[in-house]
Amino acid sequence: MPRRHAILYFGALLGACFLYIALDSLDWAALAAQLRRLQWLYLIPILVALLGYFAVKAKRWECLLRPLAPASAAMLLRPVVAGIAGN
Repeated sequence: MPRRHAILYFGALLGACFLYIALDSLDWAALAAQLRRLQWLYLIPILVALLGYFAVKAKRWECLLRPLAPASAAMLLRPVVAGIAGN
């Protein structure tokens, strides 16, 4: 097995262990009760604001990269979201 695969499998196993530790003592009934009480309508403006945030950051990167290489905001959206997720 190549070293790259071993590191990938080790990372996945480590992540699964930490996920088990985090979810082991979770009260699933209380979580379900809270999710039933959730007002889902509030999620719409939050998601719109989040997508706007991503779009503005992608446009900013487009302006920053303009002297170096042609890149559209649409092309930069995926790396921006990946960068935020990794951060």
